[in-house]
Amino acid sequence: MNDPMTPEQFTGKLARLRQELAEACSAPAWRFGRIDRITEELAETERAIMTRQPQDEPTEVAPFNFGA
Repeated sequence: MNDPMTPEQFTGKLARLRQELAEACSAPAWRFGRIDRITEELAETERAIMTRQPQDEPTEVAPFNFGA
């Protein structure tokens, strides 16, 4: 089984995935399989972050910051 990720690792993974998605969406021809894979991995990562955060405290990571 994999070791749990640290908050810093989650933050890095989100940044990497957001960059990959931006690149995939700005390509002249979209590769929908790649875009679907990235968005699914983003969603899984964001869900993992949310399940590890206390619900009554704000987080430094904005999981649904689409403007980033």
